[in-house]
Amino acid sequence: MDDSFVEAVVQAVSGPEFLSGNNNEHQYAVIPERMKVVDLKPFIGPPSRIKQNVEMLSVEAFCDYLARYSGPDTVIFANEAAAQYEAVIDYHKAPIVDSARGNQDHRMMYRCPQSEQWMAWVLASNKLIEQETFAQFIEANLSDIKKPSGADMLQICLQLQVHKKAAFESGIRLDNGQVQFRYSEEIRGTANTKAGDLAIPADFLLNLPVFVDGKRFEQAARFKYRMEGGKLSLGYELIRPQETFRQAVKQVTTQIREGAAGLPLYQGTRA
Repeated sequence: MDDSFVEAVVQAVSGPEFLSGNNNEHQYAVIPERMKVVDLKPFIGPPSRIKQNVEMLSVEAFCDYLARYSGPDTVIFANEAAAQYEAVIDYHKAPIVDSARGNQDHRMMYRCPQSEQWMAWVLASNKLIEQETFAQFIEANLSDIKKPSGADMLQICLQLQVHKKAAFESGIRLDNGQVQFRYSEEIRGTANTKAGDLAIPADFLLNLPVFVDGKRFEQAARFKYRMEGGKLSLGYELIRPQETFRQAVKQVTTQIREGAAGLPLYQGTRA
Protein backbone atom coordinates (compact mmCIF):
# COMPACT_ATOMS: atom_id res chain seq x y z
CA MET A 1 0.00 0.00 0.00
CA ASP A 2 1.31 3.44 -0.87
CA ASP A 3 2.73 5.34 2.17
CA SER A 4 1.20 8.64 1.05
CA PHE A 5 -2.24 7.02 0.98
CA VAL A 6 -1.82 5.70 4.50
CA GLU A 7 -0.69 9.12 5.74
CA ALA A 8 -3.74 10.79 4.18
CA VAL A 9 -6.08 8.29 5.85
CA VAL A 10 -4.42 8.83 9.25
CA GLN A 11 -4.76 12.61 8.96
CA ALA A 12 -8.41 12.34 7.95
CA VAL A 13 -9.36 10.35 11.04
CA SER A 14 -7.07 12.02 13.57
CA GLY A 15 -7.81 15.73 13.20
CA PRO A 16 -10.73 18.01 12.36
CA GLU A 17 -11.24 19.52 8.94
CA PHE A 18 -12.12 23.25 8.77
CA LEU A 19 -14.78 24.25 6.27
CA SER A 20 -14.60 27.99 5.89
CA GLY A 21 -14.68 28.83 2.21
CA ASN A 22 -14.11 32.57 1.73
CA ASN A 23 -15.80 33.54 4.99
CA ASN A 24 -13.29 34.21 7.74
CA GLU A 25 -16.02 35.40 10.14
CA HIS A 26 -17.89 32.12 10.55
CA GLN A 27 -16.13 28.75 10.42
CA TYR A 28 -17.03 25.14 11.18
CA ALA A 29 -14.99 22.11 12.16
CA VAL A 30 -15.91 18.56 11.21
CA ILE A 31 -14.93 16.13 14.00
CA PRO A 32 -14.25 12.64 12.60
CA GLU A 33 -16.05 11.02 15.55
CA ARG A 34 -19.58 10.43 14.21
CA MET A 35 -18.88 13.25 11.72
CA LYS A 36 -19.99 15.87 14.23
CA VAL A 37 -20.06 19.51 12.99
CA VAL A 38 -18.96 22.13 15.56
CA ASP A 39 -19.69 25.86 15.22
CA LEU A 40 -16.49 27.80 15.88
CA LYS A 41 -18.07 31.27 15.80
CA PRO A 42 -17.90 31.73 19.61
CA PHE A 43 -14.12 31.27 19.40
CA ILE A 44 -13.53 33.73 16.55
CA GLY A 45 -12.80 37.39 17.18
CA PRO A 46 -15.14 40.23 16.12
CA PRO A 47 -15.76 40.57 12.36
CA SER A 48 -13.64 42.90 10.31
CA ARG A 49 -16.69 44.96 9.33
CA ILE A 50 -19.82 46.29 11.04
CA LYS A 51 -22.93 44.16 10.60
CA GLN A 52 -25.87 46.14 11.97
CA ASN A 53 -29.45 47.04 11.10
CA VAL A 54 -30.69 50.16 12.90
CA GLU A 55 -34.21 51.62 13.08
CA MET A 56 -34.29 55.37 13.78
CA LEU A 57 -37.27 57.16 15.31
CA SER A 58 -36.62 60.73 14.14
CA VAL A 59 -35.04 62.65 11.28
CA GLU A 60 -32.51 64.15 13.70
CA ALA A 61 -31.39 60.70 14.89
CA PHE A 62 -31.10 59.52 11.26
CA CYS A 63 -28.82 62.45 10.39
CA ASP A 64 -26.80 62.15 13.63
CA TYR A 65 -26.09 58.48 12.89
CA LEU A 66 -24.95 59.38 9.38
CA ALA A 67 -22.67 62.06 10.76
CA ARG A 68 -20.97 59.49 12.99
CA TYR A 69 -20.73 56.40 10.75
CA SER A 70 -21.06 57.43 7.10
CA GLY A 71 -18.12 57.14 4.72
CA PRO A 72 -17.31 57.61 1.04
CA ASP A 73 -19.38 54.54 0.12
CA THR A 74 -22.54 55.53 2.03
CA VAL A 75 -25.75 55.90 -0.02
CA ILE A 76 -29.27 56.99 0.98
CA PHE A 77 -32.46 55.68 -0.67
CA ALA A 78 -35.68 57.70 -0.38
CA ASN A 79 -38.97 55.87 -0.89
CA GLU A 80 -41.22 58.91 -0.71
CA ALA A 81 -44.39 57.02 -1.64
CA ALA A 82 -44.00 54.94 1.53
CA ALA A 83 -42.46 57.81 3.55
CA GLN A 84 -39.40 55.78 4.49
CA TYR A 85 -35.66 56.18 4.09
CA GLU A 86 -32.77 53.73 4.10
CA ALA A 87 -29.06 54.48 4.45
CA VAL A 88 -26.55 51.82 3.46
CA ILE A 89 -23.29 52.71 5.15
CA ASP A 90 -21.17 50.12 3.26
CA TYR A 91 -22.67 50.32 -0.23
CA HIS A 92 -20.84 49.55 -3.48
CA LYS A 93 -17.83 51.63 -4.34
CA ALA A 94 -17.83 53.78 -7.45
CA PRO A 95 -16.95 53.11 -10.21
CA ILE A 96 -18.27 49.54 -10.20
CA VAL A 97 -15.56 46.92 -10.77
CA ASP A 98 -15.16 43.34 -9.52
CA SER A 99 -13.58 44.51 -6.24
CA ALA A 100 -16.07 47.36 -5.69
CA ARG A 101 -18.97 45.28 -4.40
CA GLY A 102 -20.03 46.52 -0.99
CA ASN A 103 -21.07 44.21 1.83
CA GLN A 104 -24.31 46.13 2.55
CA ASP A 105 -24.30 44.78 6.10
CA HIS A 106 -24.50 48.14 7.88
CA ARG A 107 -27.92 49.66 7.23
CA MET A 108 -30.25 52.19 8.82
CA MET A 109 -33.98 52.80 8.33
CA TYR A 110 -36.32 55.67 9.14
CA ARG A 111 -40.06 55.27 8.64
CA CYS A 112 -41.86 58.59 9.09
CA PRO A 113 -44.40 58.13 11.93
CA GLN A 114 -47.72 59.84 11.19
CA SER A 115 -49.01 62.17 13.90
CA GLU A 116 -52.11 61.38 15.94
CA GLN A 117 -53.75 64.57 14.67
CA TRP A 118 -53.24 63.65 11.01
CA MET A 119 -54.46 60.07 11.48
CA ALA A 120 -57.56 61.23 13.38
CA TRP A 121 -58.67 63.59 10.60
CA VAL A 122 -57.81 61.16 7.78
CA LEU A 123 -59.61 58.20 9.37
CA ALA A 124 -62.80 60.20 10.01
CA SER A 125 -62.91 61.77 6.53
CA ASN A 126 -65.93 60.89 4.33
CA LYS A 127 -67.87 59.37 7.24
CA LEU A 128 -71.31 60.75 8.12
CA ILE A 129 -72.22 60.47 11.80
CA GLU A 130 -75.01 61.80 14.01
CA GLN A 131 -74.78 65.51 14.76
CA GLU A 132 -73.98 65.19 18.48
CA THR A 133 -71.10 62.76 17.84
CA PHE A 134 -69.83 65.03 15.09
CA ALA A 135 -69.94 68.02 17.41
CA GLN A 136 -67.93 66.10 20.01
CA PHE A 137 -65.30 65.20 17.41
CA ILE A 138 -64.94 68.82 16.27
CA GLU A 139 -64.74 70.04 19.85
CA ALA A 140 -62.05 67.47 20.74
CA ASN A 141 -59.93 68.51 17.75
CA LEU A 142 -60.66 72.22 17.85
CA SER A 143 -56.98 73.22 18.13
CA ASP A 144 -56.31 71.78 14.64
CA ILE A 145 -58.82 74.12 12.94
CA LYS A 146 -57.40 77.37 11.57
CA LYS A 147 -60.53 78.81 9.90
CA PRO A 148 -63.21 79.54 11.04
CA SER A 149 -61.94 80.66 14.42
CA GLY A 150 -62.02 78.38 17.40
CA ALA A 151 -64.75 80.49 19.02
CA ASP A 152 -66.98 80.21 15.94
CA MET A 153 -66.48 76.46 15.66
CA LEU A 154 -67.16 76.00 19.36
CA GLN A 155 -70.44 77.90 18.99
CA ILE A 156 -71.46 75.61 16.13
CA CYS A 157 -70.69 72.57 18.28
CA LEU A 158 -72.82 73.92 21.11
CA GLN A 159 -75.74 74.57 18.76
CA LEU A 160 -75.52 71.05 17.34
CA GLN A 161 -75.62 69.58 20.83
CA VAL A 162 -78.46 71.84 22.00
CA HIS A 163 -80.65 70.94 19.02
CA LYS A 164 -79.77 67.24 18.92
CA LYS A 165 -83.48 66.27 19.11
CA ALA A 166 -84.66 68.72 16.47
CA ALA A 167 -86.22 67.60 13.19
CA PHE A 168 -84.33 69.03 10.22
CA GLU A 169 -86.22 69.86 7.08
CA SER A 170 -83.90 71.43 4.52
CA GLY A 171 -80.40 72.68 3.84
CA ILE A 172 -79.42 75.49 1.49
CA ARG A 173 -76.08 77.06 0.60
CA LEU A 174 -75.92 80.78 1.36
CA ASP A 175 -73.99 83.46 -0.49
CA ASN A 176 -71.58 83.86 2.44
CA GLY A 177 -70.30 80.29 1.98
CA GLN A 178 -72.35 78.74 4.77
CA VAL A 179 -74.93 75.98 4.68
CA GLN A 180 -78.15 76.80 6.53
CA PHE A 181 -80.41 74.11 7.97
CA ARG A 182 -84.07 74.67 8.82
CA TYR A 183 -85.28 72.75 11.85
CA SER A 184 -88.24 72.45 14.19
CA GLU A 185 -88.40 71.05 17.70
CA GLU A 186 -90.88 70.64 20.49
CA ILE A 187 -90.81 73.09 23.36
CA ARG A 188 -90.20 71.07 26.48
CA GLY A 189 -93.28 70.66 28.65
CA THR A 190 -95.70 71.92 25.98
CA ALA A 191 -97.33 70.68 22.82
CA ASN A 192 -95.90 73.57 20.85
CA THR A 193 -93.00 73.53 18.40
CA LYS A 194 -90.58 76.19 17.37
CA ALA A 195 -88.65 76.60 14.15
CA GLY A 196 -85.17 77.91 13.67
CA ASP A 197 -82.11 77.98 11.48
CA LEU A 198 -78.64 76.51 12.06
CA ALA A 199 -75.75 77.61 9.86
CA ILE A 200 -72.37 75.89 9.48
CA PRO A 201 -69.51 76.80 7.14
CA ALA A 202 -69.37 74.88 3.89
CA ASP A 203 -65.57 74.66 4.10
CA PHE A 204 -62.94 74.89 6.81
CA LEU A 205 -59.15 74.89 7.02
CA LEU A 206 -56.96 72.69 9.19
CA ASN A 207 -53.41 73.34 10.33
CA LEU A 208 -51.76 70.17 11.65
CA PRO A 209 -48.56 68.11 11.48
CA VAL A 210 -48.53 65.13 9.14
CA PHE A 211 -45.65 63.45 10.99
CA VAL A 212 -44.77 63.27 14.68
CA ASP A 213 -42.87 66.43 15.72
CA GLY A 214 -43.01 67.60 12.10
CA LYS A 215 -43.91 70.85 10.43
CA ARG A 216 -47.58 71.83 10.33
CA PHE A 217 -49.35 71.98 6.97
CA GLU A 218 -52.65 73.54 5.91
CA GLN A 219 -55.29 71.05 4.85
CA ALA A 220 -58.61 72.13 3.33
CA ALA A 221 -61.83 70.28 4.10
CA ARG A 222 -65.51 70.66 3.24
CA PHE A 223 -68.51 69.78 5.34
CA LYS A 224 -70.87 67.03 4.17
CA TYR A 225 -74.36 66.29 5.41
CA ARG A 226 -77.39 64.09 4.90
CA MET A 227 -80.97 64.51 6.14
CA GLU A 228 -83.14 61.47 6.48
CA GLY A 229 -86.39 61.26 8.40
CA GLY A 230 -85.67 64.60 10.07
CA LYS A 231 -82.31 63.34 11.34
CA LEU A 232 -79.18 65.28 10.40
CA SER A 233 -75.93 63.40 9.80
CA LEU A 234 -72.72 65.40 9.43
CA GLY A 235 -69.18 64.77 8.31
CA TYR A 236 -66.44 66.26 6.19
CA GLU A 237 -64.17 65.42 3.30
CA LEU A 238 -60.47 66.27 3.22
CA ILE A 239 -59.56 67.89 -0.08
CA ARG A 240 -56.58 66.15 -1.74
CA PRO A 241 -54.91 64.97 1.48
CA GLN A 242 -52.42 62.98 -0.61
CA GLU A 243 -50.93 66.27 -1.82
CA THR A 244 -50.46 67.48 1.75
CA PHE A 245 -48.84 64.14 2.61
CA ARG A 246 -46.52 64.50 -0.39
CA GLN A 247 -45.47 67.98 0.71
CA ALA A 248 -44.68 66.66 4.19
CA VAL A 249 -42.53 63.85 2.77
CA LYS A 250 -40.67 66.28 0.50
CA GLN A 251 -39.90 68.39 3.56
CA VAL A 252 -38.40 65.33 5.32
CA THR A 253 -36.33 64.55 2.22
CA THR A 254 -34.99 68.10 2.28
CA GLN A 255 -34.10 67.77 5.98
CA ILE A 256 -32.20 64.55 5.35
CA ARG A 257 -30.43 65.90 2.27
CA GLU A 258 -29.29 68.98 4.21
CA GLY A 259 -28.22 66.93 7.22
CA ALA A 260 -26.44 64.21 5.25
CA ALA A 261 -23.36 66.30 4.48
CA GLY A 262 -23.42 65.83 0.70
CA LEU A 263 -24.05 62.07 0.66
CA PRO A 264 -25.83 60.78 -2.48
CA LEU A 265 -29.60 60.42 -2.09
CA TYR A 266 -31.57 58.45 -4.64
CA GLN A 267 -35.33 58.25 -5.14
CA GLY A 268 -36.02 54.54 -4.90
CA THR A 269 -35.56 51.35 -2.90
CA ARG A 270 -33.12 48.46 -2.89
CA ALA A 271 -34.40 45.22 -4.42
